[in-house]
Amino acid sequence: MLSSPECLTCNLNSMLKTMREHGLSEKETERIFLEIFRQTAKMDFSLTPVEIGRILGKIVTGEMGIEDLFREEKVRSNDELLSIYDDLKKIIEKSENKLLTALKLSVAGNTIDVGPGHEININETMERVLKHDFAIDKFDLLLEELKNAKTLLYIGDNCGETVLDKLCIEYINVPEIVYVVRSEPTLNDVTMKEAKEIGMDSVAKVIEGTDGPGAILNESTDEFKYYFKNADVIISKGQGNFEGLSDLKRKIYFLLIAKCDVIAKYIGVEKGSFIVTTNSQ
Repeated sequence: MLSSPECLTCNLNSMLKTMREHGLSEKETERIFLEIFRQTAKMDFSLTPVEIGRILGKIVTGEMGIEDLFREEKVRSNDELLSIYDDLKKIIEKSENKLLTALKLSVAGNTIDVGPGHEININETMERVLKHDFAIDKFDLLLEELKNAKTLLYIGDNCGETVLDKLCIEYINVPEIVYVVRSEPTLNDVTMKEAKEIGMDSVAKVIEGTDGPGAILNESTDEFKYYFKNADVIISKGQGNFEGLSDLKRKIYFLLIAKCDVIAKYIGVEKGSFIVTTNSQ
């Protein structure tokens, strides 16, 4: 999907929030914003929102000299979800459709996102996702395709959420499951480091994809491109990946929460809706 003016202002607000949270002085913040403005003046709206986020994020991390700005938050989110992992597994085991319940909990994890700056309450979101219908619900189609798949490409998003992805993968009966992480730290997204810390490599083959806050196919690793082309089923988690992949012809199942007005309007749902959709009819 292409960007709108709101996507640019959202990214700018996210960068400002990041600098404020890391205690930069007004002088340093102004200096970095001047560099951001120089770069944004060269942009146009043919870029996807995630491509804009990638450019601005690299400016901020480069100027601040901190490679992984959200490392502590990522560890905290993962630890929080790991602490209730067994309890969530019991919920799944008691449910009528275990895989469906696991997928729903995985969608709920998409709320753990520092980008849009919304309030995060993962426990409340998990309760809500189990009780309410999805605004767009193509779970049945996804479950049917998974039954016949030999290879699943599962594109990850945020930390915390990735723990719920791991739990979900335990219930997916596909011979080869490949889980995609970011190739460099960006926002609170999962990298190889965090994936291994939570044991994702015990349930899936973990590979690196893109160095931005969402999948950008032409900027991805060769390994990601290979599996993107050849996997029987692709599951894409979160808004950033949706922004980068939704216009591609390859069939993809998108699991996300519509956390901003632009995404909600683009998909045709209310903000805050739970969604399982595909870019192919």
